[in-house]
Amino acid sequence: MSSLYNWLAPIWGTIALQPFAYLWCIVSDINYISSLGPFTVLSTIYLMPCYALYWKIIGDKNERNTGI
Repeated sequence: MSSLYNWLAPIWGTIALQPFAYLWCIVSDINYISSLGPFTVLSTIYLMPCYALYWKIIGDKNERNTGI
């Protein structure tokens, strides 16, 4: 996988999960900006090298095994 994917996948995942995170804040009566907002940004940054490592170690093997 390309290195661009390693950076875009966590960002896309973050965007896709925001409606659920916001709903969780409403149900739990938590302020989104002060609690989950910073956590979301830090989690996204953390996941970028995780994706890169995954595709470097595991992802290439899976692609070879499936013939893709």
